[in-house]
Amino acid sequence: MTEKELRSLAEQGDTEAQYKLGEMHANNHDFREAAKWFHKSAKGKNLKAQNILGLMHAVGKGVKQNYEEAAKWLLKSAKGGNPEAQTSLGALYANGQGVKQNYEEATKWFLKSAKDGNPKAQNILGLMHAVGQSVKQDYKEAAKWFLKSAEGGNPEAQNNLGMLYANGQGVPQDYIEAHMWWNLAAAQGNNEARERRDIIARTITPSQIVEAQCRARKKTEDIHNAPELIDNASGEYTNG
Repeated sequence: MTEKELRSLAEQGDTEAQYKLGEMHANNHDFREAAKWFHKSAKGKNLKAQNILGLMHAVGKGVKQNYEEAAKWLLKSAKGGNPEAQTSLGALYANGQGVKQNYEEATKWFLKSAKDGNPKAQNILGLMHAVGQSVKQDYKEAAKWFLKSAEGGNPEAQNNLGMLYANGQGVPQDYIEAHMWWNLAAAQGNNEARERRDIIARTITPSQIVEAQCRARKKTEDIHNAPELIDNASGEYTNG
């Protein structure tokens, strides 16, 4: 669909066309014009537009930074079931931005998003359980949420899960499993995971590294965005 056709639909009140026109302007770095169309779409109850408009207000892109306005739009989208908005709203409650700081409310929205399969929220919940923030410290629960997020391709969660396996917290201590998760995270640019993988590679045997590589190959079948594995001394992944 051409921009002219999209604009015609948008001007007729088609909220999806308004959202796509906003995306088009955002991709062209015209954020003020993008915000205008996202706002029209958001007022028409488009959940994606409400979410992105909230984020734009949070960072001050295309509009004046206003956390209260950000919270307003994110809440609308979150109540409509948008997991990305639920995660962002949870962050506002956790940080007291645009809303009164409320960790219980933050946890509620993170949990809603995590249950809907949002990897970012799942990782946040894992961290909260790992350190006992707003919830009882529970490494098994932390491992559960890190695993869900890690299998969704989140490199931060993969790094965190690797730490639990290395330390035997919430899961049986398993250096091979730790190497595998750190390898996957390193493939996506997580330097902390790369350093940890290289350190642990010096403490396990070559055959254990091979086993870690084999596990990683198997895991890539379930993680669609994981890069392909190449064999080298540390068993590192690469994007090519």
